[in-house]
Amino acid sequence: MMKSKKTVGIICEYNPFHGGHKYQIDEIKRMGFDRVVCVMSGNTVQRGGFAITDKYTRARMAIKGGADLVLELPYPYSASSAETFALAGVRILENADVDAICFGSECGDIEKLKIAADTCDSESFSECYKALVSSGVGTAKAYFDAYKTISGEALPGGANDLLGIAYLRALEKENSKIEPIALKRMGSDYRDDTVTDNMTGYPSATMLRNYLYENGMDERFADLVPSETSEAFRKAETEGSAPVKMSELDTAVVSMLRLAGASKLENIADIGGGLGEKILSAAQSVTSYDGLISAVSGKNYPDARVRRAVLNILIGVTAEDVKAYPAYTFVLGFNEKGREILSELRKKEKIPFVTKPADTELIGNTAVRQRYLDRCVEALFTLATPVKTDSGEYIRKSPIVVK
Repeated sequence: MMKSKKTVGIICEYNPFHGGHKYQIDEIKRMGFDRVVCVMSGNTVQRGGFAITDKYTRARMAIKGGADLVLELPYPYSASSAETFALAGVRILENADVDAICFGSECGDIEKLKIAADTCDSESFSECYKALVSSGVGTAKAYFDAYKTISGEALPGGANDLLGIAYLRALEKENSKIEPIALKRMGSDYRDDTVTDNMTGYPSATMLRNYLYENGMDERFADLVPSETSEAFRKAETEGSAPVKMSELDTAVVSMLRLAGASKLENIADIGGGLGEKILSAAQSVTSYDGLISAVSGKNYPDARVRRAVLNILIGVTAEDVKAYPAYTFVLGFNEKGREILSELRKKEKIPFVTKPADTELIGNTAVRQRYLDRCVEALFTLATPVKTDSGEYIRKSPIVVK
């Protein structure tokens, strides 16, 4: 028998919130879930860069689009590998007491994805993967090759499928009772990067970001996205907080890396296989952030991994930081249902759901470290916006409340 109030969780970026995201929320409500909790990336995203607009603006898009409560997936988890991203997101959803997690999937077949997750968790897969990496095969290619060697068939290869497998592995690792739901992805392929006149379905987030970078907020963009997104983005653009561009930090990033010595790489997360040294070496000759990523990326170093590694070096993220259990989560926004959910959660012994950033110092040492890393990355983020602001901009922010 269904509980009177059944809650579903979504781990997301909403970079920006688009028609496919709204479709997902509408579909899960049609399934019988009446409360939606989103764990959304903060100002950094999984591919290692900044979101196109700040976390509070994107939270507003989400709540206006049907979510009830938006919690932050903080840095460095939000800009880490799929496994780390998924595990941190699942851990926060566990603390939010959701009944299910719903994710988009190219194949839409939860049983197929469960089989793939079990294979990737096997010792034989791990041994094969490590052997391939040791032989010089890039980590991404090694992952696919190892799966095919062990299972005899190709790994479901869409970006959403791969994240779905990571969510399933995280659920298993946490011995979670959360029900996984794979929803067939609708709209353009995530690799499609250009809005066309004859385009069908929902445009991808990549398409929308590229369009915004080239054209800004115009009537065509408003036609491509839910009204909640166009309204929130128009406000952010007017205020000078969007679109955010990593290229605004060209001089800052290259300067910091040129001045960094080998000691800067000690204990830094995800820079193995010579990647850290290659980044510092390339920084001596390039003059821009994009030029740096292009110079370092290749078969063995996918550009997303390079972007994440650059951030880790700049901020000083260690392997211990990435492995640590989330010490808290910021509440980015809510409606009346979300307020009700928060009230229920605060009566239980869970990780803190923080509404005032300054309160993190009262939680403990892990929280202080987590907040320190987040503040460092926000200090860079506030210089990547069209109108630069001081590094403490987000300390003064309060959750978005939608009536």
